[in-house]
Amino acid sequence: LGLFLLPPVPGAPIYLFGGVLLAGKGMDVWGEDIGFLLGTGICCLLGLVLKLSACFLQQKVIGERLGTNSWVRQTVGVHKPFIRAIEKILSEPGLSIGKVVILV
Repeated sequence: LGLFLLPPVPGAPIYLFGGVLLAGKGMDVWGEDIGFLLGTGICCLLGLVLKLSACFLQQKVIGERLGTNSWVRQTVGVHKPFIRAIEKILSEPGLSIGKVVILV
């Protein structure tokens, strides 16, 4: 979980290491065919849970608390016209080209 919280660490090495480790262990415990599938399935579930937990911590625990700090808000620039324009476009109801351009 700690590695997912570090921005410079990409997820691919974590998934690769987990896949090699858990699929290999699954083959040792449950046999060649079903063990590989079970190990890979466990790795996928574990990776999903870890990634979603890290995203939750980053968004709610870290980001929400820092979002109320005026120094952070000034550093990010939420008071500038560019961010206000983005906020206005995203607050419009429905789907528009402007929203797609901003979010993609």
